[in-house]
Amino acid sequence: MAEALSCVEALNGGWPAVAIDLARRRMLGVYAGAVSLPLRVSLRQLLMQPVRQRVRPLSALLLPTLRTAVEVGLSRHADPACFGAPRWLGTAALLDYLDRVLGLPLDRRFLDTVEGCGLFWPRDGLCFAAERPSYFNWDEAGQLHCAVGPSVAYPSGWSWWHRHGVPLPRQVLEAPERITPEAIRQAAPAARRVMLEHYRAGEPVAGIAAYLRDSGARLLDHDPDFGKLWRIDTDPAVPMLMLEVENRTPEPDGAYQHFLLRVDPELRPLRRGGFGKWQHPTARNAVASTFGLTGAEYGPQVET
Repeated sequence: MAEALSCVEALNGGWPAVAIDLARRRMLGVYAGAVSLPLRVSLRQLLMQPVRQRVRPLSALLLPTLRTAVEVGLSRHADPACFGAPRWLGTAALLDYLDRVLGLPLDRRFLDTVEGCGLFWPRDGLCFAAERPSYFNWDEAGQLHCAVGPSVAYPSGWSWWHRHGVPLPRQVLEAPERITPEAIRQAAPAARRVMLEHYRAGEPVAGIAAYLRDSGARLLDHDPDFGKLWRIDTDPAVPMLMLEVENRTPEPDGAYQHFLLRVDPELRPLRRGGFGKWQHPTARNAVASTFGLTGAEYGPQVET
């Protein structure tokens, strides 16, 4: 947290949180009374919404750290609603347009604060502020993304790595040769898919095939309709069952992507109140168990 946040004196001579909120409301009142409804709607769509969409992923990363400052007692009581940037950046963009372009005489102290730093949290008598990122990248859908490095990086070195919104360990993107089968097994499902794609990249056998080979996996069942069921005996007392399935929707290049899903070692359907009964180790039963059904109950009409 010390790398990400600097605890500074209250902004502009000690603004209390309530005063900041009142100043914002006053500026909004000027804006609301001076601009016609059609123009207000257009400006929201052109200025406020795009800015809020861009900052939302960044605020989601920093909010847990900012909240930690309050939990450990570094700040006194103040209204949590006064958290600045995530809620106000879109408004700041709009007010800046009204002031600079339309000539409305607005108090720019709040706008100058937003322009001069990254996310900030005014509290009672002090302010937690984060510097601006030195690198901030996202994909076409607005999700944090970079294929070769950090999606968000700060001058201090504090960084995050994402692929299409999926948080990843640094080595997955920058040193994929260091990905191990154990790291893949411990990863969250979304991260596991990305790690499998990068596993042994560039080698004759890569991806899922290489992972199954290196894990000593044994094929228990192969059903053309439901996939392949593999057993990995990393722990003899608790075997791991992995279901290899194919995405029935082709990729842009025409290929069909494969995924590995971890399933219950006994293929017990997860139902309300607990697990169902043990099932024979077949691919059909494995797929059914992920929907809370037995193989006999499972009969999809359409697959995607």
